[in-house]
Amino acid sequence: MGIKKGDIQHLKTLRIASKPAQKGNVDKVIALYEERKIDKFKTAEGIILKLLSSRPNTGIKLIEKYDEYKSAKGKTPGTKIKTAKSKTTTRKF
Repeated sequence: MGIKKGDIQHLKTLRIASKPAQKGNVDKVIALYEERKIDKFKTAEGIILKLLSSRPNTGIKLIEKYDEYKSAKGKTPGTKIKTAKSKTTTRKF
């Protein structure tokens, strides 16, 4: 699923409601979403809503987390790749 223009417009309207001190952080979230470092729209929206709350530190920490990742094409950042486990069992008779 690609980025929808309507989703980006919605995130930009949330920027209007933000405090001047947080506008830079909201812009950063929008840029991370456009670069696909944040893969899902709901995640980007949730981070912006945390920035708009009375305690924006959680949102700032999430921005730093997602900023470290490469583009999330095909893989959501922060998830671990599951390795196949070999079955070796010992039977006791």
